[in-house]
Amino acid sequence: MELKNDQFSREMESIAGRVDLKLKENEQVLAIASLDKGTPKDVLTANLAVNWSRYLKVLVLDLNFGKTPFQSVFDGSDESGSIYDFLISRENAIPRPMQTQFENLYFLPAGENIDNVDLRLQSKRFTQLLEYLRKKFDRVIINGISTDKFDNQIIPLKISDTSVIVISKKFSKKKKISKMAATIQDLKIENLGSVYVY
Repeated sequence: MELKNDQFSREMESIAGRVDLKLKENEQVLAIASLDKGTPKDVLTANLAVNWSRYLKVLVLDLNFGKTPFQSVFDGSDESGSIYDFLISRENAIPRPMQTQFENLYFLPAGENIDNVDLRLQSKRFTQLLEYLRKKFDRVIINGISTDKFDNQIIPLKISDTSVIVISKKFSKKKKISKMAATIQDLKIENLGSVYVY
């Protein structure tokens, strides 16, 4: 993932600007999810984060396992913890987000794969972590788990103030899109809309 000044990046920047305009003042935590692997969810997240960091203190909370593209793009300082390390630990020390090369932009990686991720993301510990981060940052972007199963994206959507879904016209089937729309409506998930990409 690179933040190049090409047509695609300009389109993502434009989408980021439209998302920014739709956000309400009290919507501090935004979840970005996708229906399929291979969508530019990470690129949209990075563009939003960089744009917002120009005037807000921003944190990207990445729920993807292992080393992700964000770590190389954001070129952060050494990490001193991860989300999943905190969730499986018995200690109460909150992981410290790493400062990136961009002023006011911080990154908290997921860490390595752990068992029962869905249950851990629904835990009191994750809620406490998110509440703590709300107090420390003006905007928190939850970059959802990269998966082909939309059900695994539901938890971050439910705990955020609002959300954006990235849909690939190439990979997403109409049935899957309909199921996603019904789930968002049934669970009363706040949603700014969907981004369709080719």
